[in-house]
Amino acid sequence: MARTKIQTAASTAGSATASGARARGGGGRSAKALACAHNAPLERKLEEMYDELREKGKDRLMLVVGRALKSVRLTPEPITSVAEAKKVKYVGDYVARALKGAIAEANRNSGVDQNSRPNPNRSANPNPNPNPEPNPKPKPKPKPKPK
Repeated sequence: MARTKIQTAASTAGSATASGARARGGGGRSAKALACAHNAPLERKLEEMYDELREKGKDRLMLVVGRALKSVRLTPEPITSVAEAKKVKYVGDYVARALKGAIAEANRNSGVDQNSRPNPNRSANPNPNPNPEPNPKPKPKPKPKPK
C-alpha cells in the first residue's frame, strides 16, 4: 500500500547559499528554523528521542529519528494528527506513535480541536443506502410451480 508523502520545503526549493553554491552539511546537528511553528513540540520530542538513543548507543534508531526530525522541520503544514504525521517523509509507525503526545500538545497550544474536524472516513450522508427511495419496494415472492 503506497502512502502519499507531504512535500517538504526542501524538496520544492533548492538549498543554496547567497553565493549560489550548495550548502554542505557538517555531520552534526545544528538549530534549524522550523517551516511551521505549530510543529515545535514535535521537533522537541524528536530531539529528546534522538539524544536518548545516542546515550543508549542505538545508532540505527538514531538514523530513523534524525531523518524524521529533518523532515518535520521542513514540513510547511501543521501536523495535527498521527495520520498526518505518517504522511511526512521518513515518519513511520514507530515515530508517529512516539509523537502522539507532542501532536496533542501542539494542537492544544494552537487551539486546534480534534473533535471539530471532519472525519475523512465518514460519509457526510447519514443514510448509507445509496438508493434515494426511503422504502424500497419488496421483491415479489416467486410463485410455486405446479406439480
